[in-house]
Amino acid sequence: MRIFLRDMVELPAPAALLVGMLSRLSSGLRRFVPRQLDDVEAINRLGRRLEAYAAIDVPVLLLSGAKSPAHLGERTQALAAVLPHARIEVLPTQGHGANDGDPKGVADLIASLAAEAFGS
Repeated sequence: MRIFLRDMVELPAPAALLVGMLSRLSSGLRRFVPRQLDDVEAINRLGRRLEAYAAIDVPVLLLSGAKSPAHLGERTQALAAVLPHARIEVLPTQGHGANDGDPKGVADLIASLAAEAFGS
């Protein structure tokens, strides 16, 4: 987990070490580790395939947290560039975990997209 946090999430090495140690001590965090590593492996097996998303012809809402690491915003921008009907919403007070930090704000944005897409 430490390596994942340092190399993929780009946390500073001391923070990655600390969170890695905490994930061993906390059963709540520890249960996510295998799934997170499986997700990374699956994503790596797919490879870079941004062009495949160009065929998605429905409205897409991409959420980004202003307090997220910069590389996540860059990835969101790259995805939006190939999606024909993408909209990026940046949550100014949130990081990567906006679904936990502002669940109502996230739900409101999703509801807004649904209303636009389905006319309700």
